[in-house]
Amino acid sequence: MTVTAKDVRAALDKRYGQTSQGRDAEAWIRIHEARAGAGFDGNTGQCDYLAINTWKSRGLQLIGHEIKVSLSDWRAELANPAKADRFARYCRRWWVAAPSDIAAKIKPELPPTWGLLAVSDKLTCREVVAAPAHQPETVPEWWWIGWLAQVDRRHTRAAADELTRRVNAEVERLRPSIEQSAARGIEHTRAELRTLNERIRHFAAATGIDVRQAWGPDVTRLGQVYAAVKRSLDFGAVANHLRSALEALDVFAELTEAQP
Repeated sequence: MTVTAKDVRAALDKRYGQTSQGRDAEAWIRIHEARAGAGFDGNTGQCDYLAINTWKSRGLQLIGHEIKVSLSDWRAELANPAKADRFARYCRRWWVAAPSDIAAKIKPELPPTWGLLAVSDKLTCREVVAAPAHQPETVPEWWWIGWLAQVDRRHTRAAADELTRRVNAEVERLRPSIEQSAARGIEHTRAELRTLNERIRHFAAATGIDVRQAWGPDVTRLGQVYAAVKRSLDFGAVANHLRSALEALDVFAELTEAQP
């Protein structure tokens, strides 16, 4: 299993009590990619993982972490020490957190003021080198404001994600009945269309008018047929009357032709 940066963050969440119960779950505030200030000022840098202790009895410590998942990433960090110092100066302790195989390669090159955490494929942290305690500088107030904004946005997103999860779960629960209802509705509509097409076919056979085509000069004839149908609630009766009239005309024609 390849341990990713996301896996390392998950392991740090476990280390700082996110999966704990009771008071330990409230002991730390965890900020992923903590920004270096508020607003646009915060775009100038970030700390991969910042853990802030909330208990005065534990010193209200800030613990910073750099996450490294490749040796090249680590070497780039070593080449730019000012990047880490931008945050480390405000932290009681400063750690590098890396997958176990990468941590083994980092250890010989680790600066003496940093600690090293190895993350296993089971997402547990092991202290390879203890991080020494520092006397941190006072954090600028606009940095605190930026961190508060990040925490607020995280909770807002978490609430929105939870709502989305519940809605999706309810949709999935109702999906079978919704699909069955839709299928019944579609079949009912198809049946109605079949019945309507059959009636149109009979109407066209009886009148010579196919209402599915352009009517043109048949509009007047269609109106006459409609008026005849409207005068009777029984279309069949109208047809019978027309048939009787035609038969009478046929008889009259035969008699006329028989006259000398």
